[in-house]
Amino acid sequence: MPVSSALDSMKTSIALLVGALLLSGCTHCQVATFYKPSTYGDSRLRTESVMPTDVGIMLGNVPLSIGVCGNRYLAPPGDTVMLCISLELDEATTFRFAESMVNLEAGLSAPKAVSMTSVEYEIFCQVVEGKRRCTSNEESPVVGAVNAVNKVSSVGTVDRYAFDPALEFRGAMDMLHEGAWFGHRLTGKRRYYVRTVSTPILRGAELSVQLPEVIINGNAFTPPKLNFRVVTEEVCRMVPLA
Repeated sequence: MPVSSALDSMKTSIALLVGALLLSGCTHCQVATFYKPSTYGDSRLRTESVMPTDVGIMLGNVPLSIGVCGNRYLAPPGDTVMLCISLELDEATTFRFAESMVNLEAGLSAPKAVSMTSVEYEIFCQVVEGKRRCTSNEESPVVGAVNAVNKVSSVGTVDRYAFDPALEFRGAMDMLHEGAWFGHRLTGKRRYYVRTVSTPILRGAELSVQLPEVIINGNAFTPPKLNFRVVTEEVCRMVPLA
């Protein structure tokens, strides 16, 4: 089978899997308490319709999404908080955090410098007629460093990789994230995920988050300060049927 046909077949398989998940799901609504971002007064910020916990920023040509996360879809306010960041990069774009710390302020407490744990990404691969075909190239995305990437998990046909958040890295085309998902157009760029360490805070306090300066293709960008507050409201989302 030609390479293009094999990749088309893989892309079709992914589309069918997503379609099956959608068809086997239903809309589930619940009242929940969680940290919700505020975008008031700042046109650079956008709310994320799929994840009400997240706020989006466009820095240069790179979209970032930031929110309070946990082991559940909606992390309830507690005595600790963890932030999740995701960004999409194409193969022509390099990205680096100027420092691997996020400034977090909860209520009236003093700001804290919170460490990022790692940068992670996933690649979906299949063996087609004895040859390994992947949704994205398996070369290291880290710029100027050897053996900087580690495989941290392998579940079925999806491998997850991680590297130090202080390193510069580039994107890649990635069919795993190409298409549409709940009405949101995905671009086919590789998606990277970053988490901070879990940090003690005042329970239920409003949060202010300042991401570090980022370097995109050699140009520096300063993200705006982000604000989150605790809300209790009805949230609806698509979930698989039991």
